[in-house]
Parts: sequence; C-alpha cells; structure tokens
Amino acid sequence: LFMRAMIYREFGPPEVLHYEDVPDPVPGPGEIALEVHACSVNRVLDVAVRAGKQPQRKVQLPHVGGVDPVGIVTAVGPGVDIAIGTRVLGVSDFVSGNGSFAAEALAHAGNVFPAPPALDDSAAAGFWIPNMTAWIGLVDRGGLEAGQRLAVLGAAGGSGIAAVQLGKALHA
Repeated sequence: LFMRAMIYREFGPPEVLHYEDVPDPVPGPGEIALEVHACSVNRVLDVAVRAGKQPQRKVQLPHVGGVDPVGIVTAVGPGVDIAIGTRVLGVSDFVSGNGSFAAEALAHAGNVFPAPPALDDSAAAGFWIPNMTAWIGLVDRGGLEAGQRLAVLGAAGGSGIAAVQLGKALHA
C-alpha cells in the first residue's frame, strides 16, 4: 500500500519539496506507526536541514521530514506495549526519513507519549520538543525559580513561546 508524503530529493529552498506516493511505513522492533493528524514545522530539524544549512545533522535523501507528530497508533512492532488506537505525541523517526510530513510516520516507542486530551491536535504537535527545550534550558540547566526575572529573546518561535509560558507557570 502507498500513502502521500512531502518529500525532498535534494537540499535547498522550499521549492524542493513535493508530494509523492511512498510505501506505507512498517514498524520494526521497538517502533510504532502512527496516522499523522498534525505535525509542527521545526525551524532547525525541518527547515534548516532541508535547506542544507545543518551539515552536522545528516539525513539521507530522498527524505520525508517532520519531527513533531501527533496522531493515532496504527501498528506496532515487536516488543512494543502501546495499544493500537492510542493518540500519541512525540518525535518521529525523521532521521531515517520516516518523518511526519506524511499520512503515516514511524517513531521509536520510547519517543512517544499519550497525548493529553486537553490539547487539540495542532497544540499537541507543537508541544513536546519546544517544551522540553524550554524545561531543560530554564529549569534543569538554568535553575529558574519563582520570583526570579526571566527575559526571553526570540519568543516568536515554539521554544521561545514555551519558555515564556513555563516562566509564567513557575511564577518567574
């Protein structure tokens, strides 16, 4: 069976992206396949990699990008204890070209989590990486606590917005 995916066969501007029919992904050991309901566009891992401006982040061509999916588990590989039909969010297997700019994507089971019912698909798709980035930077490494001042430069992107929201939640 085949599905539609946004693929690029060379690095470059957005014009290198086009839709193709590609084989449905089949999960291997420790992997899941999910029907993608939404996916954010990650500035570094989707945009800069596609443009060829992140040479340290190697991806093979042709490539289906898309890092941050939310969707429904459709199949599981051996050793996976996630029920088919579970709504999950997390990180796709974009490095191997099985990203979430497609009808279905692959992900390692340890990189997905049940999507909170309070988050609709678009909010859930942009949740994991930006919020983990903000938490690691502000709390784990920065030691941000209530009552401290926080200045977020570049709060227009996903991680910046998450940093502002996290700072507010921590009463900084």
